[in-house]
Amino acid sequence: MLTSKYFSLPLTLGSTHLKKKLPDQKNNYNTIIGELLTLVEKRRKKRIKQKKKRREENKRKRG
Repeated sequence: MLTSKYFSLPLTLGSTHLKKKLPDQKNNYNTIIGELLTLVEKRRKKRIKQKKKRREENKRKRG
């Protein structure tokens, strides 16, 4: 899920682009965190849905 497109080359203190890259770097990390939260939420919803379905099937089996 997390691809290299989100990571830029490591920042060094001697870098002249440091001030430009820093906000991008932060934004990339925020994007990654956002994606992870989305994935976790999707998995949680799917799990809840499966539990509900299983419960319904068990009720039907019992009569």
